[in-house]
Amino acid sequence: MNRPARRAPKRRHHATGSDESDNSNSEEEWTMPSRGASIHTSDTSSQFDTQSSRGDEGDDTTDTSVSQTLAPPLERTQFDSWESFHSYLNEYSAMTNQSFRVRTNNKVGERNKKIAKMKTSAPLIPNEWIVYNKTLVCTHAGKYKARGKGKRPRQEVRATQCGAQ
Repeated sequence: MNRPARRAPKRRHHATGSDESDNSNSEEEWTMPSRGASIHTSDTSSQFDTQSSRGDEGDDTTDTSVSQTLAPPLERTQFDSWESFHSYLNEYSAMTNQSFRVRTNNKVGERNKKIAKMKTSAPLIPNEWIVYNKTLVCTHAGKYKARGKGKRPRQEVRATQCGAQ
């Protein structure tokens, strides 16, 4: 015997913020508070920038506020080894709730070959370094590209064109 699925009752937001004394009926919809609702994201443009927008309808029930919280800049920018860099980056990522991935690695041997081929006076880098530089990007970098057949639409949750590098 199949029973119809039941929804959990939704609660209405009260000005006091308390839901314990709610005697509303379960058919009423829960609504976001009209003031102070915000979404926090990370960006690299400026540490303290915020942005707000208000709904176009003009009444207080459609007021929408969106703000951006920007992560603090790195305190250190020079490291003795890749291990110390990655250790610091892991701490920074945990502190700011950001996640980065390596997009490119440039090997020392390839760089030295290019310098030798161009016959410039740029110094060669020791081969024991192995990697000359790495480009790290936010895991939300890039543009979403649909790869499916449309059976499960709206699955683009990762690529949001984040510019953090």
